Amino acid sequence: MAFATGLGMLDLALDQGFQALAQIYGRYQQALRINPDYANAHESLGNALVQLGRLPEAIVQYQQALRINPDFAEAHCNLGVALLRVDRVPEAIAQYEQALRIKPDFYEAHNNLGSALAHAGRMQEAMQQWEESLRLKPDDSVVHYNLGSALEQAGRVQEAVEHYEQALRINPDYTEAQNALARLQARR
Repeated sequence: MAFATGLGMLDLALDQGFQALAQIYGRYQQALRINPDYANAHESLGNALVQLGRLPEAIVQYQQALRINPDFAEAHCNLGVALLRVDRVPEAIAQYEQALRIKPDFYEAHNNLGSALAHAGRMQEAMQQWEESLRLKPDDSVVHYNLGSALEQAGRVQEAVEHYEQALRINPDYTEAQNALARLQARR
Protein backbone atom coordinates (compact mmCIF):
# COMPACT_ATOMS: atom_id res chain seq x y z
CA MET A 1 0.00 0.00 0.00
CA ALA A 2 2.78 2.47 0.85
CA PHE A 3 4.45 1.65 -2.47
CA ALA A 4 1.29 2.54 -4.40
CA THR A 5 0.91 5.74 -2.42
CA GLY A 6 4.52 6.64 -3.12
CA LEU A 7 3.97 6.15 -6.84
CA GLY A 8 0.80 8.21 -6.67
CA MET A 9 2.70 11.04 -5.02
CA LEU A 10 5.47 10.71 -7.62
CA ASP A 11 2.90 10.84 -10.44
CA LEU A 12 1.37 13.94 -8.86
CA ALA A 13 4.77 15.62 -8.52
CA LEU A 14 5.67 14.78 -12.12
CA ASP A 15 2.31 16.05 -13.33
CA GLN A 16 2.75 19.30 -11.40
CA GLY A 17 6.27 19.64 -12.80
CA PHE A 18 5.04 19.20 -16.37
CA GLN A 19 2.23 21.70 -15.73
CA ALA A 20 4.79 24.23 -14.48
CA LEU A 21 7.00 23.57 -17.51
CA ALA A 22 4.02 24.06 -19.81
CA GLN A 23 3.31 27.41 -18.14
CA ILE A 24 6.93 28.49 -18.51
CA TYR A 25 6.89 27.37 -22.15
CA GLY A 26 3.78 29.51 -22.73
CA ARG A 27 5.39 32.55 -21.12
CA TYR A 28 8.48 32.32 -23.33
CA GLN A 29 6.30 31.96 -26.41
CA GLN A 30 4.41 35.07 -25.33
CA ALA A 31 7.66 36.98 -24.78
CA LEU A 32 8.79 36.02 -28.29
CA ARG A 33 5.53 37.24 -29.80
CA ILE A 34 6.28 40.61 -28.23
CA ASN A 35 9.98 40.60 -29.18
CA PRO A 36 10.99 37.88 -31.64
CA ASP A 37 14.63 39.02 -31.46
CA TYR A 38 15.01 38.29 -27.74
CA ALA A 39 17.88 35.77 -27.75
CA ASN A 40 17.52 34.92 -24.05
CA ALA A 41 13.87 33.97 -24.51
CA HIS A 42 14.76 31.68 -27.43
CA GLU A 43 17.46 30.05 -25.31
CA SER A 44 15.14 29.68 -22.31
CA LEU A 45 12.40 28.27 -24.53
CA GLY A 46 14.97 25.78 -25.82
CA ASN A 47 15.74 24.77 -22.23
CA ALA A 48 12.04 24.20 -21.51
CA LEU A 49 11.68 22.15 -24.70
CA VAL A 50 14.64 19.97 -23.67
CA GLN A 51 12.94 19.33 -20.34
CA LEU A 52 9.76 18.38 -22.21
CA GLY A 53 11.76 15.97 -24.40
CA ARG A 54 11.13 17.99 -27.57
CA LEU A 55 14.74 18.05 -28.73
CA PRO A 56 14.31 18.97 -32.42
CA GLU A 57 12.27 22.02 -31.42
CA ALA A 58 14.82 22.91 -28.75
CA ILE A 59 17.61 22.79 -31.33
CA VAL A 60 15.69 25.26 -33.52
CA GLN A 61 15.26 27.65 -30.57
CA TYR A 62 18.95 27.53 -29.67
CA GLN A 63 19.88 28.13 -33.30
CA GLN A 64 17.52 31.11 -33.40
CA ALA A 65 19.11 32.52 -30.24
CA LEU A 66 22.52 32.16 -31.89
CA ARG A 67 21.36 33.87 -35.11
CA ILE A 68 20.41 36.84 -32.94
CA ASN A 69 23.48 36.68 -30.69
CA PRO A 70 26.33 34.55 -32.09
CA ASP A 71 28.43 35.19 -28.96
CA PHE A 72 25.87 33.66 -26.57
CA ALA A 73 28.09 31.01 -24.93
CA GLU A 74 25.29 29.45 -22.89
CA ALA A 75 23.16 28.95 -26.03
CA HIS A 76 26.11 27.26 -27.76
CA CYS A 77 26.56 24.98 -24.75
CA ASN A 78 22.87 24.13 -24.48
CA LEU A 79 22.66 23.52 -28.23
CA GLY A 80 25.53 21.09 -27.72
CA VAL A 81 23.54 19.28 -25.02
CA ALA A 82 20.52 18.90 -27.30
CA LEU A 83 22.67 17.78 -30.24
CA LEU A 84 24.46 15.21 -28.09
CA ARG A 85 21.12 13.82 -26.91
CA VAL A 86 20.10 13.19 -30.53
CA ASP A 87 23.51 11.61 -31.22
CA ARG A 88 24.84 14.42 -33.41
CA VAL A 89 28.19 14.17 -31.65
CA PRO A 90 30.50 16.11 -34.04
CA GLU A 91 28.05 19.02 -34.08
CA ALA A 92 27.79 18.95 -30.29
CA ILE A 93 31.59 19.04 -29.98
CA ALA A 94 31.71 22.05 -32.31
CA GLN A 95 29.12 23.90 -30.21
CA TYR A 96 31.00 23.26 -26.95
CA GLU A 97 34.25 24.40 -28.57
CA GLN A 98 32.55 27.58 -29.77
CA ALA A 99 31.16 28.22 -26.28
CA LEU A 100 34.71 27.90 -24.91
CA ARG A 101 36.15 30.26 -27.52
CA ILE A 102 33.67 32.85 -26.30
CA LYS A 103 33.95 32.03 -22.59
CA PRO A 104 37.14 30.04 -21.83
CA ASP A 105 36.34 29.63 -18.11
CA PHE A 106 32.90 28.10 -18.74
CA TYR A 107 33.27 24.99 -16.58
CA GLU A 108 29.96 23.44 -17.72
CA ALA A 109 31.11 23.63 -21.36
CA HIS A 110 34.38 21.92 -20.41
CA ASN A 111 32.43 19.13 -18.66
CA ASN A 112 29.99 18.74 -21.55
CA LEU A 113 32.79 18.80 -24.13
CA GLY A 114 34.47 16.06 -22.11
CA SER A 115 31.30 13.96 -22.28
CA ALA A 116 30.94 14.50 -26.04
CA LEU A 117 34.60 13.64 -26.63
CA ALA A 118 34.20 10.48 -24.54
CA HIS A 119 31.12 9.60 -26.57
CA ALA A 120 33.30 9.97 -29.68
CA GLY A 121 35.94 7.65 -28.17
CA ARG A 122 38.45 10.46 -27.60
CA MET A 123 39.09 9.65 -23.93
CA GLN A 124 42.41 11.43 -23.46
CA GLU A 125 40.92 14.70 -24.71
CA ALA A 126 37.82 14.09 -22.59
CA MET A 127 39.94 13.69 -19.46
CA GLN A 128 41.73 16.95 -20.24
CA GLN A 129 38.39 18.75 -20.44
CA TRP A 130 37.20 17.26 -17.16
CA GLU A 131 40.47 18.23 -15.47
CA GLU A 132 40.02 21.79 -16.71
CA SER A 133 36.43 21.81 -15.50
CA LEU A 134 37.62 20.72 -12.04
CA ARG A 135 40.32 23.37 -12.04
CA LEU A 136 37.56 25.94 -12.55
CA LYS A 137 35.04 24.35 -10.17
CA PRO A 138 36.64 21.71 -7.93
CA ASP A 139 33.43 20.88 -6.04
CA ASP A 140 31.43 19.42 -8.94
CA SER A 141 30.56 15.80 -8.09
CA VAL A 142 29.44 14.98 -11.64
CA VAL A 143 32.77 16.01 -13.13
CA HIS A 144 34.65 13.99 -10.51
CA TYR A 145 32.49 11.00 -11.40
CA ASN A 146 33.06 11.52 -15.15
CA LEU A 147 36.81 11.76 -14.71
CA GLY A 148 36.78 8.76 -12.36
CA SER A 149 34.95 6.69 -14.97
CA ALA A 150 37.45 7.64 -17.67
CA LEU A 151 40.38 6.87 -15.39
CA GLU A 152 38.84 3.52 -14.51
CA GLN A 153 38.47 2.68 -18.21
CA ALA A 154 42.12 3.66 -18.70
CA GLY A 155 43.18 1.23 -15.95
CA ARG A 156 44.20 4.02 -13.59
CA VAL A 157 42.24 2.51 -10.73
CA GLN A 158 43.73 4.40 -7.77
CA GLU A 159 43.09 7.76 -9.44
CA ALA A 160 39.57 6.64 -10.32
CA VAL A 161 38.93 5.70 -6.67
CA GLU A 162 40.13 9.15 -5.57
CA HIS A 163 37.68 10.89 -7.92
CA TYR A 164 34.77 8.64 -6.95
CA GLU A 165 35.56 9.32 -3.27
CA GLN A 166 35.72 13.07 -3.94
CA ALA A 167 32.37 12.91 -5.76
CA LEU A 168 30.90 11.22 -2.68
CA ARG A 169 32.42 13.77 -0.30
CA ILE A 170 30.63 16.46 -2.29
CA ASN A 171 27.40 14.48 -2.76
CA PRO A 172 27.13 11.49 -0.41
CA ASP A 173 23.92 10.33 -2.12
CA TYR A 174 25.47 10.05 -5.60
CA THR A 175 24.37 6.49 -6.43
CA GLU A 176 26.50 6.05 -9.56
CA ALA A 177 29.65 7.06 -7.66
CA GLN A 178 28.72 4.75 -4.77
CA ASN A 179 28.28 1.84 -7.18
CA ALA A 180 31.51 2.57 -9.06
CA LEU A 181 33.51 2.83 -5.85
CA ALA A 182 32.01 -0.40 -4.50
CA ARG A 183 32.81 -2.17 -7.78
CA LEU A 184 36.46 -1.07 -7.63
CA GLN A 185 36.83 -1.91 -3.95
CA ALA A 186 35.40 -5.38 -4.59
CA ARG A 187 38.09 -6.00 -7.25
CA ARG A 188 40.92 -5.22 -4.83
